[in-house]
Amino acid sequence: MRSRQPGRLQTCSQQSMMIGSQLPTKPGQLKHEGLRMDVTEKIEGEPVTLFEAVGGMPFFEGLANRFYDSVQGDAEMLMMYPTPDDLTSARRHLTLFLAQYWGGPPIYNSERGHPRLRMRHVSFRIDEAARDTWLHHMTVALDGSDNLDPAIRTNMDSYFTMAANHLLNAR
Repeated sequence: MRSRQPGRLQTCSQQSMMIGSQLPTKPGQLKHEGLRMDVTEKIEGEPVTLFEAVGGMPFFEGLANRFYDSVQGDAEMLMMYPTPDDLTSARRHLTLFLAQYWGGPPIYNSERGHPRLRMRHVSFRIDEAARDTWLHHMTVALDGSDNLDPAIRTNMDSYFTMAANHLLNAR
C-alpha cells in the first residue's frame, strides 16, 4: 500500500482504489463498505483523484451551484443560512470544501482553515428532517451532473450521507 495522501485514491491489493479518508484496516479490506471503486491509473504508480476523474473545479462549481439553486426554492432550508438573500459565500465555501475533500487544491484550508464540519454547523439545529432536506438538495444537485460515473456517484452519495449523519445535533 502506498502512503496516504489526503484526497488521493489509494491503491489497495486486488487493483482496487479508495477515496477520501477511508483507509483499509488490512490490504483489500475497507473500514466502510461501499467506498471501493475501480479506477484506471493515469500514470503507473500515480493514483487518480476523484477531483481529476470528474473534471476538476468546474464539476464542483456546478455541483455547488445546483445545490444552492435547489436550496433557494426551499424557504425553510434558507432560514438556516446567515445571509439567505445572498448565498455567494456559501456557494464558494461548498465548492472549495468539496473540491479539496475529493483531491483538489487545498484552497479551502488556505482561506478558512481546517473544515471542522461539526464545529462550523453546531449553531444550526440539525435534526433528521433538516438532514433529510439537505440530502434531498444534494441529491438534486448530483442528479444534474452530466455523465457522472456510477461508481463515483455511489461514493459521493455515501460520503454525503455519512457527513449529514455526522452533523445531527438535535432530535
